[in-house]
Amino acid sequence: RPQASFRNVVRVVPTQQNGLTDPTLFQCHQIRSLDKGRFTGKPVGRLADADVERIEKALTYVLGIP
Repeated sequence: RPQASFRNVVRVVPTQQNGLTDPTLFQCHQIRSLDKGRFTGKPVGRLADADVERIEKALTYVLGIP
């Protein structure tokens, strides 16, 4: 069972809304840019606002943004 024990890692549990099948760790210290053209299918879900806020908080920590 994945655990998030660092400020730069966010654990998101599966819900019907987000479409995840397993708990997922968002490793915010591994920032990547992706071409939108690579995503050709329909989205399988959507993260809850609270999960996005936790990810944003981790990203601001990693990037050193006050």
